[in-house]
Amino acid sequence: MLSATAHKRSGLHDKPPQTFYQQMPDTCCGHEVITARNGSPVLRVTTEDSRRITLHSLRNPQHEARCRCADLVIPQKSIVIIVGAGSGYHIEAILEKLNHEIVVIVEKEFAILRHLTARSCIKKQLEKNQLFFLWGDDPEKVVSHVSRIQVRFGMKRLVVLEHEPSVHAFPSYYQPLLSRLRTIAATNIVSKLRYDKFKKTSLSIIILHSRYYLVPEIIRALRSLGHHVHTTIIATGTDRTGTPEMLEGIIKNIVHYQPDFVLTVNHLGFDREGILTRFFTDIELPYASWYVDSPTFILEDFQEQRSTYLALFVWDRDYCEDLMARGFERVFFLPLATDTGIFKKNSSPQKFPGAAVGFVGNSG
Repeated sequence: MLSATAHKRSGLHDKPPQTFYQQMPDTCCGHEVITARNGSPVLRVTTEDSRRITLHSLRNPQHEARCRCADLVIPQKSIVIIVGAGSGYHIEAILEKLNHEIVVIVEKEFAILRHLTARSCIKKQLEKNQLFFLWGDDPEKVVSHVSRIQVRFGMKRLVVLEHEPSVHAFPSYYQPLLSRLRTIAATNIVSKLRYDKFKKTSLSIIILHSRYYLVPEIIRALRSLGHHVHTTIIATGTDRTGTPEMLEGIIKNIVHYQPDFVLTVNHLGFDREGILTRFFTDIELPYASWYVDSPTFILEDFQEQRSTYLALFVWDRDYCEDLMARGFERVFFLPLATDTGIFKKNSSPQKFPGAAVGFVGNSG
């Protein structure tokens, strides 16, 4: 019997598989490794109702896995979700049918993945595909990570495959998770996100609202022109990679409001990895960013932002040539202005002190 090893309770690993192997503990969380008749290692686990079961055949686990996957057809350009890692024989059989697809392996217990990745024969297969490991005892966190992966790769179709022995061992965890994942997989979200735009003079606009000081004035100006403005509160997190909740909120609002375009200020809400940029491009949704600060300074840290669906507006004409030289195709001059609903011309006869130079703005 192997002893338990403490590790964080949930997580996502999206680095190369080799770096994940180095993090794995050497023990397998109270489970037992036994030898099948053909000499292959097989996990025996304690189920949630205290039974002891093996996760693969004790005769020939490779043959069993190939038979179970014989009729499996996986569409190309999909995201394959394998729920339950076990000893990985079913994963080997599935990977044989794939060609550089995106693969997500979901496992309740982090330490069970140690047994999977310790088998040298599966490592090469894992490294042929773009691989994500998800683990943890909270199904909703797993679903959030899957949603983020789906957005990252342009809302590709999900194919959900279950390892039945793992599900039978821990049904209270895996069954709700499978139900949620299959609901997502059955929803053709992309068809709802692609639609005709700019068909009416009164536009539907989503503003990514970071509580930046100019946004309320922009909202008032657009509404005064007769447009319908909707806001999505954004937060990219401390690492500026975007949060699953933010991405899910944007998707829900796009489905509900069907905007003609999305607007932000200073590229706020966009992540360093370019996930949101790829998402808007894949669903063919125009979006605009009005720079009221230096765009070259901001975009220096955001290299993955170029898109044919992006329009940049800058407060200083001098930035236009520089941005176009950086590969941004649509750059326009849009000078700063004032909200006349707040700042009005003073008609009072009272005289105010004059000055040759004045400063109007916000400096923090």
